[in-house]
Amino acid sequence: MLHFARLIQKKWAPLSESTLIMTYMQFAIVNDACPICGQGRVLVALEKGDHSLFVICEDCESEWNGPEESHDASKTSRDQHSFLRYLESDEMKNHSWYAMVINKLYD
Repeated sequence: MLHFARLIQKKWAPLSESTLIMTYMQFAIVNDACPICGQGRVLVALEKGDHSLFVICEDCESEWNGPEESHDASKTSRDQHSFLRYLESDEMKNHSWYAMVINKLYD
């Protein structure tokens, strides 16, 4: 996580580490433990091109087509989606996947 924080800091410096962590926690989390690596959280991501959504582990980069699949290791893929960026929880509010976001900012 610190490596990711450094990347953000380089792009949007200067920020304190607590601000980076707070910003990082804003991403829409649908599974707090990846079934593949057991370390990363599974976050909602936006795909390049058609801007469709998929979910991806922040650590090992395993991918799933949707949050309902993200608890099943047999449904994982790699490099099937082209990552653009993570979505924040508030961006998901009007999407059907919002019900599966575990760190909702608003209810």
